Amino acid sequence: MTQTEAPKHEHGSAPHGATSAADDHHDPLHDIDGLKTTLGVFGTVLLIVAMIWGMSRMYAQLIRVERHNKIEIAPTIELDEMRKLEAQELAGKRQGHGSISIDDAIQAYLKK
Repeated sequence: MTQTEAPKHEHGSAPHGATSAADDHHDPLHDIDGLKTTLGVFGTVLLIVAMIWGMSRMYAQLIRVERHNKIEIAPTIELDEMRKLEAQELAGKRQGHGSISIDDAIQAYLKK
């Protein structure tokens, strides 16, 4: 083949070796660029993994904040009530549970 001859088209859609612009874009040998495709796939996977990791860290922080707000600093009405009743009972001031304080009961026990 000389420089003046046009290469023959192998698909047979264009007569006498003439090629069209559409045929150049659909060349099966050069259709997919392997390096670009590989970089695109791995880049996308890396981006997805990084986003999932970041979202999991944000979710863990949110759980810690909510636990702190709802459990650790929440008012404990039942606990405060129970401690007040126990303090009254240990001091001997609670009705129906004896009128002697815990200190007096220990002293009476030690005298025996």
